[in-house]
Amino acid sequence: MASSSTTCLRNLARSIFQVGVEAVSPRSAVERAVKRVSNSLLVETDGQQYEFPLQENVKVVGFGKAVHSMALGVVDILGTRESRTSGGLGENIVAPVNHLTHAAVCSVPHGIVRTNNQLLEDRIVLHHGARHNLPDASAASAAWEIRDIAEACDRSDLLIVLISGGGSALLPMPVDGITLEEKRRTTQLLAQAGADITQLNTVRHHLSQFKAGGLARLAQPAQVLSLVLSDVLDDRLDIIAGGPTCNADTTREDCVKICSSLGVLPQLPRAVREFLESTGSSATPEQFPSSRVTNCIIGSNRTAVDAAVTEASRHVQVTFPYYGLIGDADELGCFYGRWMHLASAAYRGCGSSLAELYQWIMSRLDDEDLATAVVEACQQQKSFCFVAGAEPTVNVRGTGLGGRSQQLALRAAVEVTTASSGSHRRQGKAALPPSSPPSSDSRACSDMTALLLAAGTDGIDGPTDACGAMAHSDGIGASMKEAAACLVDNDAYSFFKNHGSGKDLLVTGATGTNVSDLHVLLFQHKHSSEL
Repeated sequence: MASSSTTCLRNLARSIFQVGVEAVSPRSAVERAVKRVSNSLLVETDGQQYEFPLQENVKVVGFGKAVHSMALGVVDILGTRESRTSGGLGENIVAPVNHLTHAAVCSVPHGIVRTNNQLLEDRIVLHHGARHNLPDASAASAAWEIRDIAEACDRSDLLIVLISGGGSALLPMPVDGITLEEKRRTTQLLAQAGADITQLNTVRHHLSQFKAGGLARLAQPAQVLSLVLSDVLDDRLDIIAGGPTCNADTTREDCVKICSSLGVLPQLPRAVREFLESTGSSATPEQFPSSRVTNCIIGSNRTAVDAAVTEASRHVQVTFPYYGLIGDADELGCFYGRWMHLASAAYRGCGSSLAELYQWIMSRLDDEDLATAVVEACQQQKSFCFVAGAEPTVNVRGTGLGGRSQQLALRAAVEVTTASSGSHRRQGKAALPPSSPPSSDSRACSDMTALLLAAGTDGIDGPTDACGAMAHSDGIGASMKEAAACLVDNDAYSFFKNHGSGKDLLVTGATGTNVSDLHVLLFQHKHSSEL
């Protein structure tokens, strides 16, 4: 049963996560970066400013989990302008001028937009597709409409392209000789094998007419402005949604290496495998029109992490941000669970645990500043919060319900329970890896509470209604056998739903944004009054 301290930390973690998500609100991100001044559109990001003349010549397209809200922000900015004409009494008149040549066309995932807002329906055409993040006929229909708009552009036009996470599956247009179903099957095989977003998009680049700068080429000779809400931890434009407005330099040979390394090459549809293995490099595309294309990242995972850390600093004494945490969800869960256990012992004053804790953090993250900050917080009995921007992967072997964040959280819960009980017995495939070092003090902690929240900023984690889950230093007690079985079957959702009244599941509903995942790790001395 969770302690009152755990309940307090659970509420705080939810609050910190929510602030991080709100910081990457798509519409707010657009309004911060884009301004209209007279007959010009000004875009400012990363200290640079770009200006585009407005002559009722703007077309807007978008694809991704966040683009419907981004589009609302853009059409509001473009919808009116101040007229210099004076009225009969000398006052300035605000005359409505629509700089758009047509309604914005956006491709969004099924279930993302739940509204009957007439304003949205009148100004933005929405296509719903890519159920479970897999390309389908609905997404293909949207892709053809976006292609028609791009090809109709002339030199006087400005094509604004709105891009966010999930956009790649929403813009499917396979190369000649490959069907949409074959491309979809390829994507599914890669995802199930644990491919990360970089690997997925590298392969999809070469199976698509749109990706790797294809959309920007189709729109020539128009000016192209892309506003991007990044779901990629290092903000690589050629990876986000497949880089439809960014040049890329990968080859089919790279795709073959990826598929081979993941063990899926023999399982690929025949047409896909033959295309990727064909001799010679891919057909050389038309030269990329760099001088006519501007890509601007207006929000990212770093934005969310920084906002979450700021919120955490209002409640805890020491905070630490971490950008770009990647790896297998089970391995990361083991890392976090062991961290919680060792910190519990260190807070209790076990000197040898401080050294173990330092070494454990260094072994995985190799961050001396972080390891030192954690150890000092334990020594000084200070509350601590670690916020990481993360993108774990899961190698799906079972048939259960869950997602990468829930799998990670359950693995952490199993690890902290096992470590605190002093038992490192192997329990099937879900047992601790042999590399886990023994603890010098395995007694349960009674003086400190730790809690981990792992969740997706889009409000979605796998085919469930949850976006993530929490693990805490109270552990999962007598439920270890069931937890281990759920890990093997990738069924973390069922475990969390059936234990603790579901309080450790995080259910927010679709947030309308997507900048990958946030991990919030909190440590609080039980006698502290900080919370």
